[in-house]
Amino acid sequence: MHSSVFSWAFAAMGASFAHAHISLKTPKTFVFDGDGETNPYAKSGSDFPCRVKGYAINGERTVMAVGEPQTATFSGSATHTGGSCQFALSKDLRPTAQSSWQVVHSVEGGCPGRQAAGYEPGAYNFTIPAGFAPGDYTFIWTWVARATGEFYGECAPITVTAPRPAKRASPAERRRVVVQRDQSPAFPELFMASLGELTGSCQLVANQISIAYPNPGASVEYGDGDAAKLYKQPCDGNPRAHGSSGSAGGSNGGSKSSTVSGGVPRCTSATSDSTKTSTTAAACVRAQDEPKTVTTTVTIRQ
Repeated sequence: MHSSVFSWAFAAMGASFAHAHISLKTPKTFVFDGDGETNPYAKSGSDFPCRVKGYAINGERTVMAVGEPQTATFSGSATHTGGSCQFALSKDLRPTAQSSWQVVHSVEGGCPGRQAAGYEPGAYNFTIPAGFAPGDYTFIWTWVARATGEFYGECAPITVTAPRPAKRASPAERRRVVVQRDQSPAFPELFMASLGELTGSCQLVANQISIAYPNPGASVEYGDGDAAKLYKQPCDGNPRAHGSSGSAGGSNGGSKSSTVSGGVPRCTSATSDSTKTSTTAAACVRAQDEPKTVTTTVTIRQ
């Protein structure tokens, strides 16, 4: 009897652990056929980036229109007191360790659970920027756990569609046609670390502080609302990241555009002495990444 009770308890505990960690709920991930669905990446990087083998689509691809609000949600319970996450896209439909990823949104702190919500799995909003042409992509979510310094990730098949057409202009508006060419800023490569030979000497540490990414991109959210409490990650092990070779170093100088949970843009400027944060009426964008708009006015004679 005792053995059966212990067996039942062990099985129940195993089932609990199997569902304890966090997994991506939406967008819908590939059918999982690897080992330990909610485990972190292997230290060797052997299962990076998607941790699946067959890339079987579970039903249909998630459709995301350019410029429209999208939401990433999660299931599970062990958020390890949050951390930092990135959302990125790749044109590779069966990505490998050598695939290129373009980051569309970074959450620095408070992901996948926010402190204000007791670190329960949260929902995080993002958009697909205009720089992405319509077509099929692979979406990836990565997470650097604050409490453990472990690196997690999952992939989902998506289809990006063109923005919805604007409403028909009035005759008066059609007299003056304004053509704008938006030269979108380059999207940074996905942050990588602690993946063996893939990332070289760039390692994550479990220091109980969420990281600030070396290059989070133009769309940044402070999940717990306080950029000053983040740990500046000193390296990026992605060999395709600008100026990174898998070793520590490089300056975080300049500024980055970000939005805190209240929707107020913040501009964080990093210097060699300190980090100063100021609230502004408009988002601060790095000068070298600032989109440039060329406006051409055409007069239509009727």
